[in-house]
Amino acid sequence: NIAADQSGQIDLQQQVVVYTGNVVISRGTMVIRAAKARP
Repeated sequence: NIAADQSGQIDLQQQVVVYTGNVVISRGTMVIRAAKARP
């Protein structure tokens, strides 16, 4: 699961979504918190 203050911005050339603003990525018991994430 990915949660962020702002919706993701899509970069079509690099085929990624960039999340910004208190991003929380969780999977099972692992939780990653960051200001910006580019999964």
